[in-house]
Amino acid sequence: MLSDAKNKTLEERINGIIGVLMEMSQGNYSVQIELSDKNDEIDAISTAINMMFDDINQQRNELQKTFEELKESKEEISKNYDTQSVLNFLLGLQFKNSQLDDILKYTLEQILDISWLSLESKGAIFLVEEQPGILVMKAQNKLAKEICAACAKVEFGKCLCGKAAQSGQVEYANCLDSRHDISYEGIVNHGHYCVPIVSSVGKTIGVINTYLKVGHHRDKKEEEFMLAIANVLASIIEFKKMENEKENLQSRITQSEKMAAIGQLAGGVAHEINNPLGVILGFAQIIAKNVKEGDNLYMPLKSIEREAIRCKNLVGDLLTFSRTAKSKMELIEC
Repeated sequence: MLSDAKNKTLEERINGIIGVLMEMSQGNYSVQIELSDKNDEIDAISTAINMMFDDINQQRNELQKTFEELKESKEEISKNYDTQSVLNFLLGLQFKNSQLDDILKYTLEQILDISWLSLESKGAIFLVEEQPGILVMKAQNKLAKEICAACAKVEFGKCLCGKAAQSGQVEYANCLDSRHDISYEGIVNHGHYCVPIVSSVGKTIGVINTYLKVGHHRDKKEEEFMLAIANVLASIIEFKKMENEKENLQSRITQSEKMAAIGQLAGGVAHEINNPLGVILGFAQIIAKNVKEGDNLYMPLKSIEREAIRCKNLVGDLLTFSRTAKSKMELIEC
């Protein structure tokens, strides 16, 4: 750069070069030495120093860019590691003898413990149970008792969780907006990621609700992580439901087998009793016909006849039960 350097003395020009070099030693590479129009040795030195500064600045910028790229790569690797760790943890729970409620609790704790997620340390997980179109809160962390009561059951389409369940899409909010249908006096302003848990056939079976600070910017990586968790959780929920259905079916089969065994035993006993009982009843009726009503044997014979008929009816009930138990067992086996 040209300036009034031509009016400066040799000593001043040299001192100018020294001053710039001092700036450089302090880490300031943006300074430049002012050139004169003399094109002498000092200008040549000054030009060389300026070119050196330009080269240093260019290298510093490239190093800074490389550093930023490495930092982003490190953060990406850390996020991928955290994501995979949580997914592996959840997949491990699937094959352990853990109750679904416990798995939901552990899942929520794992999500809220991820350091790079800009989440508040509270949230909830809802599932659809017997009533279609109704979300039931199954796990929560640090929620106000008013919210726990108001959100114990949430209809599809109501508030952010219900809207996420109904649409099958992530519902995001960075503050308490008009979509927050559920509120209470003294509620603190906040935002949400409400992520639907969707089954393999595309049916909403639950929702993950996490809390955000006011003004939080929507982040694609955060949503991708939450969706990955929701997908794994959906497979775990379906797996646990299949296990429960299998256990219930096995219990019914076992019960039917017991009933069939009891029926078989009852049928055998009934057949063994029926034959001698028929003989007793037959002889009692024959003798009673040949005895007059005033005879001392008449009333005892009638009592034998009456009780024998009663026993025969009980035997008939046992035979009916044995046939019913057998038919039920055959139906389930088919």
